Amino acid sequence: MVKKMDSFGQVANLTQSIKEEPVWTESNQYAFGNVTQILRNGTAYQYAYDKVDRLTDEVFPDNSKRYSYDQRGNRAAMDGKVANTNGTTTYTFDERNRLRSITNEGTGNAESYTYFGDGLRATKAAKGTETKYVYLNGKVIEELDESGNVKARNVWGNELLFRKGYVTKQNGYYGYNSHGDVVSISNEEGKDVNLYEYDAWGNIVTKTEGMENPFKYSGEIYDEASGFYYLRARYYDPKVGRFISEDTYKGQVDNPLSLNRYTYVENNPLRYKDPTGHWKDGDEYIQGSTRDTIALWTDVWEEANKAGNKQRMQFAETEADNARTAYWSNLGASIAKDLELRPTAVLFAGTTATMPRSGSGSVSGGAIGWAAVAATILTIATQDTSTSTTTYNYNGQTLIFRDGSGTNTNLTPRPVDTTGLSYFLAPVFNKYTFTSIDAVNATGVLKAVIDNPATGHVSVFATNPAHHKAWITSRPDAESNPYYLTIVLKSISIKGR
Repeated sequence: MVKKMDSFGQVANLTQSIKEEPVWTESNQYAFGNVTQILRNGTAYQYAYDKVDRLTDEVFPDNSKRYSYDQRGNRAAMDGKVANTNGTTTYTFDERNRLRSITNEGTGNAESYTYFGDGLRATKAAKGTETKYVYLNGKVIEELDESGNVKARNVWGNELLFRKGYVTKQNGYYGYNSHGDVVSISNEEGKDVNLYEYDAWGNIVTKTEGMENPFKYSGEIYDEASGFYYLRARYYDPKVGRFISEDTYKGQVDNPLSLNRYTYVENNPLRYKDPTGHWKDGDEYIQGSTRDTIALWTDVWEEANKAGNKQRMQFAETEADNARTAYWSNLGASIAKDLELRPTAVLFAGTTATMPRSGSGSVSGGAIGWAAVAATILTIATQDTSTSTTTYNYNGQTLIFRDGSGTNTNLTPRPVDTTGLSYFLAPVFNKYTFTSIDAVNATGVLKAVIDNPATGHVSVFATNPAHHKAWITSRPDAESNPYYLTIVLKSISIKGR
C-alpha cells in the first residue's frame, strides 16, 4: 500500500496494488481535522459536521445518513441506510457515558452491555446469548457463557498470539500486518483458516472465516451486530472513521487535531491506533505493557473525573506520564545499544573529555545504553580545529552536533524552527551535545536530514507534522513537562563538553 500525507500528517492518498497493478485508490479531503470527502475508486462520499465537530450528514451516491446527539455529546440516533437496512438505530448511555445498548428498529437487532467498576466491558448480550469477559492487564484472556463455562481462551504476547475455542473446537494462530490488523489465522498445520482485508479506517473489505474470531482491525474486538470496535473507553465506528461519543480528554491547545473530540487517531488510521479511546501525543506509537499501563491509569483518571476527585485525577495522569517518559527513555537506550555505541572517553583537539549523557552527571553505560562513543569516532587529536564540512563517523554512522547545554529547552525547537532543530556535522561552539543521524531516524518519531551540505547543516524534525508544531509550542514548559519528542531525543544525546 502506497500512502501520501498532507501537511498535517493526515492520510491524503492511498493506493493498494497487487502485482504492481492498482486494485483500489482513495483520496481524502479535510477541514479542521474532519474528513469532508473520500473519493474511493472514483466514488465520492461527502461528510458534513456541526460547529463542535460532530458528524451530522453523510451523502453517498445511492443513500445518505443523518446523525443526532444527546446533550452530553453522545450520538443518540442515526437515520438512513445502515448495512443495507433502513431504519433508526438508537443508542443508550449510562451516567458515565458508557454505551449500554444499541437497537435497530428496522431489523430488530439489539445488543446490550454491562461494565466492571474499572470501566472494562463485563458482558455483551445479543440474540439471547450472553458473553462474559475475563481480563488480564486490560486484555481479554477468557470468554465465558452465562453459566460461567469457558467459550474461548486467548493467549497474548505483545498482541494476541493464539485462540482456543472450547465450543467450536477450533484453534488458531494469529498473523498481523504492520499496522497491527489481524490479516490471517492459521491452524496447527499452518493452513490459513481466516483471511481479512480492511480499508484505511477498519471497514472489512473481504473476509474468509473458517473459525469464530472477534479480533480484527488493530487487533481489537469487533461487534458484528453494531459494526463498532470496542476500544475500552469508547466505541469506534469504522464506517465514518469516528468515535460515537466524545473524548473526556479535552485535547491540547497546540494541536488542533486533538481538540476535535470525536476524531479517531487524528484522521491518520494507517499510522496510528487508539487502544484506549483517548490519548496524548505519542501514545499512538507506544506498544506492549506500557500501552496497557497507560490504559489502566486512564481508567483510574476516568473514575476520579466522574467522582470529581481532582487529586486522584492528577495522580493518575502523573503515573501515566511516568510510564510514557520511561518508554521513550528506554527506546533511546535500546536504539543506542542496537547501534553498538560504547561508553568511553573521546579525544577533542588532543584533550580527553568525559562524555556524560545530556542532562546527566556521571555515566553508566548499562543505565543509558550508550553515553559516549569510542575514541576512534572523533580523531581530532592531530588537528586544532574542525570545519563546518568535517564529517565524523562511527560504525558507518554520521554524527551530528547540537550547540548548547543539552537541557530540555535546548533540545526543543523554537517558534522559528518550523523546519526542525538545527544540528551540524561538526561542533561549532564549545558547548554541544551530539547523536547520530542513524539513531535519530531509528526512533521512528524523529527524522534527521542533511539539508545544506555546504554548511554541514542538519535538521531534526518530527515525522508527524502536527506533532512538530505541538513540540514547538511545548518549549516554555520543556524543563518541567517535556514533550515526548524532547524525551526521546535527549535519551539518544551525549553531552560533548
